[in-house]
Amino acid sequence: MDSVEDLAYGAAVAALDRQYASLTDLRARAATLLSAAALVAAFIGPDAMRAGGGSLSGWLAVGVAALAVVMGLALAILWPRQFVFRLKADVILDDHAGTDDSDTRQVTAFLARALDRHHDLNEGILLRLHLCARLACIAVGVETVSLILAV
Repeated sequence: MDSVEDLAYGAAVAALDRQYASLTDLRARAATLLSAAALVAAFIGPDAMRAGGGSLSGWLAVGVAALAVVMGLALAILWPRQFVFRLKADVILDDHAGTDDSDTRQVTAFLARALDRHHDLNEGILLRLHLCARLACIAVGVETVSLILAV
């Protein structure tokens, strides 16, 4: 039967794995949103420009602003950040040099706590990035509707 430390370590590893998967999915969605916004601008934008007489006003201005918002939010999501999804082996070995093999429960507890701290640090960044993704979805909708209205 697993010890409490082993269970805590397993839970911490699983939580970081879920965060990594969430970040990967989030970045894929950001790229998709960016593509969708570009397609809307490419297909509807020229007609909206012609309908507006070439001037950037009214619904066309709203559509262009929404496109800029999508681009900024997608860039914020895709920008490289310092996430931590693992512990460095040398840190673990240096911190526990000379530890008896019988103290593996203590080392496992240390690893679980360290991974949990990394999870907490990553979580704040991920929450902000998820907010950016939701706002980008809204901005794509605003862009689409305003460019259609501009035509």
